[in-house]
Amino acid sequence: MEKNSIVRISVFILTLSFAFIIGGCGDVATRDNEDKYTIFKDETVIGAFNNKVSTYYNYIGRCQSAIGGFTADSMMKSVSGADFAAINAGTVRFRPSLGEANDVIGGGTVTKGDVSKFLPFDNPAKSNKSTVTLVTLTGGVIKEMFENAFSRMLADGGEGSSFGRFLQVSYSIRVSADVTKSVGSRVTSIALTDNKGATIRVIDPNDTFTTYRVAVPTKYIKDTPGQLDYDQYWDIFAKGTNLVDTKTYIYDAVVNTIKNESPINISDVSSCSGPGNRLVITHQ
Repeated sequence: MEKNSIVRISVFILTLSFAFIIGGCGDVATRDNEDKYTIFKDETVIGAFNNKVSTYYNYIGRCQSAIGGFTADSMMKSVSGADFAAINAGTVRFRPSLGEANDVIGGGTVTKGDVSKFLPFDNPAKSNKSTVTLVTLTGGVIKEMFENAFSRMLADGGEGSSFGRFLQVSYSIRVSADVTKSVGSRVTSIALTDNKGATIRVIDPNDTFTTYRVAVPTKYIKDTPGQLDYDQYWDIFAKGTNLVDTKTYIYDAVVNTIKNESPINISDVSSCSGPGNRLVITHQ
């Protein structure tokens, strides 16, 4: 065989192999994207919201938000024995980078795809979707977790970089904070409440004997599958005891709440100091 023919055949084989490798990798990436887009576009109706609800990250990451509180409520309702539930604003949010151009959910029927839009990290298309874990915490650790949640907020109410740490909470807790104070000394009060907002018990951070059961995403707990490394944020929850993974996915908890309670009376609330707030935050 002529030398030129051998060279041409070799080049062809190398090119074909390279194309196969690239094509294979591209196919994996494509399938991954299709999985995400498919779940976002799932139009299976599961219920209804009576109002349009914003999932804009600036709302969820700085103040009490309707969709953040609803998610925490759903987590609490999905388990037994929780005093309150908390989930960080980085988990509940609109994520336009995954192909959506709308940051409003509902205003009528709500679909499975809608839920995946505001739970982009915990929907069925993700391999690290999180379950709900019950963990026992002292009042001191609870104060620490909220101090951390408010630690990067700006005193003037600006955006800052609090988004990843900020906590959205269930109806059963009220937290007040003054972010004009120094970091670590911002939380002014924490109390458990009934479903009408009446105080049941004040949580004393200096009480080392009384403990509380808190529902949080399993991935917050150190050394658990899917755990994310976000500074000391995750280590705070690792200080808890008596961990019980309920095996209930956050996505499923939200879907089931919508199915069971629709139409959901939800308002597009984004407020740092409104009357009846779960989170009351004072700025300059």
